[in-house]
Order: sequence, then structure tokens, then C-alpha cells
Amino acid sequence: MPGQSAVSVRASVLDGSLDAVEAALADAKRDVLEGTTSLATIGGVHFARLLIVPGDADVQGLSNADVQIPGDADVQGRAIPDSVMYMADLDESPDRHLRALSAQAGAVLDAVFSHCEGYPAAPDPAQRYTWLCAHEIVSAASYVNTIGRGVEQIVQEAGLHDWLEVYLDAHRSDLSALSPADVHRSVRTVVEHTPQVRFAIHPAPTTSTASRVRALLQVAASVAVVIVASPVLLVVGIPWVLAVHVLEMTDSVSTRRPGAASVDRLRAQEDQFSYNPFAAVGVIKPGSLRRRTVAIVLRAIAFSARHVFNKGSLAGVTTIHFARWVVLDDQQRVVFTSYYDGSLESYMDDFIDKLWWGLNVIFSNGLGYPRTDWLFFGGARKEQAFKDYLRCHQLGTAVSYAAYPTLTTSNIINNAEIRAGLTRDLSDVEASQWLARL
Repeated sequence: MPGQSAVSVRASVLDGSLDAVEAALADAKRDVLEGTTSLATIGGVHFARLLIVPGDADVQGLSNADVQIPGDADVQGRAIPDSVMYMADLDESPDRHLRALSAQAGAVLDAVFSHCEGYPAAPDPAQRYTWLCAHEIVSAASYVNTIGRGVEQIVQEAGLHDWLEVYLDAHRSDLSALSPADVHRSVRTVVEHTPQVRFAIHPAPTTSTASRVRALLQVAASVAVVIVASPVLLVVGIPWVLAVHVLEMTDSVSTRRPGAASVDRLRAQEDQFSYNPFAAVGVIKPGSLRRRTVAIVLRAIAFSARHVFNKGSLAGVTTIHFARWVVLDDQQRVVFTSYYDGSLESYMDDFIDKLWWGLNVIFSNGLGYPRTDWLFFGGARKEQAFKDYLRCHQLGTAVSYAAYPTLTTSNIINNAEIRAGLTRDLSDVEASQWLARL
């Protein structure tokens, strides 16, 4: 079973070169839409994207009179420049992916990143790899819909679904007189003797025993640490939450609504595939307490995504393929990205209805977020204010590639169940349910 990982690369755009970067990204997007992108030649990639992260804090008109935004400078006093980020969700290590990317997608990398600081003038694969490694950023937390379900499995099982539909349609008259169990048995026999789909008679790869044991030990160790340290956590945690609550009562809240032009630009990039890419950037509220709160919450998200929410549901939200949180600019900003099914409106509604408390815990530390109470309450429950906040912070995704752009998470799960049904004999009832999936 593949081990999943995520890679992020960020580079500053040279002064005066933003237009050239945008033109290169437009060409890369056209290649994706036409099916000619070199990203498709690199194995083990679920999703990949290229996007521009604005250097200033005033993202999509964030600032307004009642929100005080700190100066857009890093710790050395330099302005934060516009930057380009490449992000990919993988079935292999970031190192192996960057090596393959450097060798097989050189034209894309050169066209986009040649307008960024320090990019080699006449790059070869080795120089590209070195430069990419120097600009790699480690994600603070990542979510995978179903850990261990790789690209190859997803694509194979989608092909199996299509093959079975064609076969059943072609042999409908021969199979119509059989019981569901006999239809299933007949189909299973044909699958077993058809090289194209023979893989399906074997169960899908599962997590190795060693990996499961390691995961259990990690959870057990974490629980033990929490139990042992609980007196200290209470002594520190209660004053911590009280201090955050004091800040909540005086935090500035943005009342800005997204401009029609910016919303139109964002909508023009949406609904081009069965999934949608989402990206947003926020400025962390000033002060060490807020920065440390963000760091703690992201650690908790990383642990939960790995050990709790790893079987197709993020606290009840089932439409997310991948999600990621990346901290930028010496803990001044956070970029959040995801790939989700359906419209942005339904995506936001899902979060508001099922995961509002999680949104508040992390995003309430962002400048201008709707006012929260005791870190968990309020905030995202103020529906329109939250949706306005999200749109105001949203970034366009200039280029979005997917290995399976026509599949939703529901399709993927359904296809996996179809494959599972071919690995054993089924009763009439079970076979009827299996056939209904087709």
C-alpha cells in the first residue's frame, strides 16, 4: 500500500514579473484542460496545483476601517513579495516526486519559475531539483480522504466500473433470467479470465500490520502523555483559554463583503471538473499567544487527520479529497487548500453545519474572522459573515491537475465497494445490492 505525502514549493516573484508568471500559468492551465500537460506523466500524483499568493495582507479587499492590519513586512523589515506555490498530493515521498518533476515537467517549471528569485538561468533536471528542494515548505497539517487508497487503485477501480457496465449491457439478455447471485457469479468468472480487470478478484491493498502497529503505538503514546500531563495541561490550559477569551472580546472583526468582480473571477475557475480546488490565505492575529495557539491547533489537526479522520470523513464532511494547512512568512500567514466535490456554497454549508467548531478553533486566530466566544462558539455559526470572510480571503487556483478529474469521493468509494464485491461469493441479497452499485 502506498504511503501518502504532500509537497509544497514556494518562490518569490521577481519585481515586475507578475504578468509574465500569470501568462505562463495560463498556458499551463490550457495544457491541463487539453490533456497535454506533462504533469500527467508523473506517477503517484493525485492532485497538483499552481497558484499565486499575493505578498500584501490586503487579500481580495480584506482590509477595511474597523480592522487594523499589521505592516506587510517580515522579521527583517522587508516587504513580503508576491509568490508562486506548487502543491501536490502524492503516493510517494516528496523527494522522489521532486526528482520526477524536475526531469519530466521541466517545460512547466521553467516557464513559471524562471520569473522567480534564484531560478537557474539554463536549468537541467539536477539544477531544477536542487532549486525545488531549497524552496520546499513542510505542511503544518494534511488531510487525506482515505489513507492508503492510491492513484493506481482509484483509476483501476474506475476502469473496472466502466468495464462492468459495458459487459452487463452487452449481455443483459443472457443474464436477465438468472438470480442476482448467479449473475454475480457469472460476472466474477468472466472478470477472473479477463486480463484487463483480473486485478479485481483480489482485495485492494491494505495497511501493513507493521504500519497499523506503529499507528496504534503512536496513539497509545499520545494518550498516555495527555493522561500523565493532564494536571499540567489544566493548569496551563485554563489560563490560556481565558487569555484568548479576553482577546476575543476586543478583536477587530471585518465587515467587508467580497467585491462582485473578485467573486466573478473566482467563479470563472470553479466547476470545471467534478471537483473544485479551494485556496485561501489569512493573516494571523498579532501576538505570541495567537501564533502559539495556531501551532497547537495545527498539531492537533495533523494528529486527528492521521489517526482519527482517515476513513473518508472529516468530522462528517465526506466530500473532501485532500486538504492542507501551510504556515508562511515566519508564522504571519497561513494558506489553506483543499479539493472538494460540489459547489463552494455546499462546501461552506457542510463546514458550517458539521464542522463549525473546528473552523472556529483554527480560523478564529485569523485577522478579521467573525467574533468567537471561548474559541469554539460563534464565528462560523454566523453564516453570512463567515461566507463573506471566506470569499474575501479566497485565492484563485491558476492551474489545477487531477489524475481522476471526473470522480467524486462518492464515486471512488462506490468503485472500491464494487471491487470488494468481486473478491468473494455473495448471497442473493448481497448480489442485488452489489448490482445496484452499477
